[in-house]
Amino acid sequence: MLEIGRTNYRIRRLRPSRLLLVQEARHPSPRIIRTLANPMRLSFPILMVCLGSALGAEPTTELIKSEYGAPNSYVGRLLEYPDFNIAFAGKKERVMSPLASATDYCFNILGTRGERLCAITFVNCGVPTYVLDFKVKGTIYVAEMFVSSIGQRVSDPVPVIKLRPDEIIVWSEASAKANNQRLLKYWKGKDG
Repeated sequence: MLEIGRTNYRIRRLRPSRLLLVQEARHPSPRIIRTLANPMRLSFPILMVCLGSALGAEPTTELIKSEYGAPNSYVGRLLEYPDFNIAFAGKKERVMSPLASATDYCFNILGTRGERLCAITFVNCGVPTYVLDFKVKGTIYVAEMFVSSIGQRVSDPVPVIKLRPDEIIVWSEASAKANNQRLLKYWKGKDG
């Protein structure tokens, strides 16, 4: 649980009665007022909505049970896997030069109690980063975005299966052995 401090800030707006009576406002600009508050605790789903909104992302409102090796839409959702959760943290546009730009897609990897374990960022700058690996409690997982090599063998050409723009696939070692042998290189020699 997250504990909020004892000071809250709120913005004082004009009173509706003044607006209805078309009276001149005494203070035309909104004022930020510091108030004392009682400590309050936020539950995990509320915390995720606040974090997502603060980072400019769509609010994470829907908890989706997800399976390894299956495409999942991540916008407005918290993807729940057996060992961790994934929340979309936001999309950020960057100008790299006058002729080139990049888009970062950031994801937070969260523990089952909501603690942030790590983060991954897919970068699309013409040729996207479409495979990233990450560790949770010493176990390696691989995430794919934009395109996937699902169902392909190592001898097949470069992955050509396009994912929808709002989809991500997360692989465990067992699911990759069963349906994505191209990704097995991430587990060879990297045991946790």
